[in-house]
Amino acid sequence: MTDAGSGQTSTDDPWRELAERLRAERERLGLTTTDLAKLVDVSRTTISNWENGKRMPIERCAALAEALAIDQDVLLALHPESVPLHVGGPNVSNGAEGTMPSAPNTFHQDLARSRWTWVAAASVALLAAVMGIVQFRPSGDGCVAVGDGSDLRRETFRETFAQMGGEARLGCAVNAVHQWGPGHVQDLDGGSAGRSIIMSVDPSRAFVVAGELWRDYESIAGGATAAVAGLVDSPPHRCGDAVVVLLSGGLTGEGALIANGGDDQYVWLSGDIWRAYQDIGGPGGAYGAPLPVGMERSDSGARAAFEHGEIVHTYGRGTRLKPVPAQSTPLRVEECAPA
Repeated sequence: MTDAGSGQTSTDDPWRELAERLRAERERLGLTTTDLAKLVDVSRTTISNWENGKRMPIERCAALAEALAIDQDVLLALHPESVPLHVGGPNVSNGAEGTMPSAPNTFHQDLARSRWTWVAAASVALLAAVMGIVQFRPSGDGCVAVGDGSDLRRETFRETFAQMGGEARLGCAVNAVHQWGPGHVQDLDGGSAGRSIIMSVDPSRAFVVAGELWRDYESIAGGATAAVAGLVDSPPHRCGDAVVVLLSGGLTGEGALIANGGDDQYVWLSGDIWRAYQDIGGPGGAYGAPLPVGMERSDSGARAAFEHGEIVHTYGRGTRLKPVPAQSTPLRVEECAPA
């Protein structure tokens, strides 16, 4: 229940904590309700209802947790319809609601199996190491081999890692290749570049995102950046005085990160804004480079400011250019020189 006219959940509402947590996590990532609605495949009104204390189906917790880059258990713990499952112990074997009889034999059998599984796995790993089967071994504590976790991308990741400076610049992989947004990634740390990441949308190619590029990319939406903005899917290109990096798989299609001249700050342009900006020549066109303030986004759309104009995209209404520039040659990033 909500307080009349306030739009806020009342203090005795069982949905209050979940509603407030949803809103806080969304705002932490800089997502609009429209962004989150697209990520979990519901309407914007539905998200607003959940954040205002309306009932949220418990089966939506998994999709929301993934979109917000948090553990599903965080939401389940706050969901009024989530019943804790108590297992084991003589005091809960009485058939009371929300409990299950204990099963000590099963527990000990599982423990025995897990021990033998661990011993077998350790033996196989030791044998492989002795025989020289294991290649690209990690170089330090907490490291795993580059490319591990994906047979399809292993060689691509290793080649890219070597080409971009290897261990001296990138350090080592701190986790296995895993899915993130529209593609697969592997996190790196410990090299001169600081924290960085290998990204791949297409298994045949991968790109390292490090330094200022990684900083500004991650700042878009934190753990939800890949889903919101897409993954880096091109090497940096120098188009005039600007450096352009393309993004693929975001909520609004192919977007871009752009750094102007000697600046080390990359500005994100979402798909709707980027397409219109390309059509009027990009950084070398009538509007010039994007301003460091970046895009402003709301539930109604997005606005980006440039040196000599602005582009406004309104959901359902399209894109407006202010002022309307004279006819210009569209930018083709693939024709720009590698940065």
